[in-house]
Amino acid sequence: MNKISIATYCFYSDDLFHHGLLEVLKQKDDFHYTESFNTLDNLALNLRKLGINILILLIQNSNEDEQLFIKRLKDQQPSIKTLVISTNTQPDILYAIIKSGAKGYMTSHSSKNELFEAIYTLRSGFDYYSKAITELLLKNYIDVLQSEDKRTHKNFKNLSSREIEILEQWGNGSTNKEIADKLFISIRTVESHKNHIMQKLNMKTVVDVVKFAIKNNIINL
Repeated sequence: MNKISIATYCFYSDDLFHHGLLEVLKQKDDFHYTESFNTLDNLALNLRKLGINILILLIQNSNEDEQLFIKRLKDQQPSIKTLVISTNTQPDILYAIIKSGAKGYMTSHSSKNELFEAIYTLRSGFDYYSKAITELLLKNYIDVLQSEDKRTHKNFKNLSSREIEILEQWGNGSTNKEIADKLFISIRTVESHKNHIMQKLNMKTVVDVVKFAIKNNIINL
């Protein structure tokens, strides 16, 4: 199987973190790390020539220039998947980055195993958000849906009161066991409710929920 070709670019000055990232990438024999780039112009010029599969962007406080770069990359070179690693977990930053076309998003506190999982997931053609990011996005999605003017959403209004309770706990990052203990039901029942929730929302994964929310402006930027 061909190696996964990876390049990196840091939008802020953090040589220590960047160096640590490179050392982690070198641990995998099926990763081919090409190089990091010093300027966006140099990066854009060489991405296609080097046959990059995954571009890792290190971001602190995202601005319009960074978001525009991600969008242009998605439009012009869709085969290159962008993975953002950020020190910032503010919802408006997350949504803006995702909406611009990033296929993956992690925090700088994510583990190396999450990094490996993200790269393999993106290489397989799927989006990836780390657990911390997914829980944050899901919680905000639920909060917005439960606001006064969103309760009539055609999918959300089909949820039962029990399913809404579970969705709230899920969005707050509670595990299946924690939800089961709090609501005095079995773990299997929690899992069953989660499946029903996703079916009623017409979603297969939490990532689908977040993408749906952004696409339909349920989450406003």
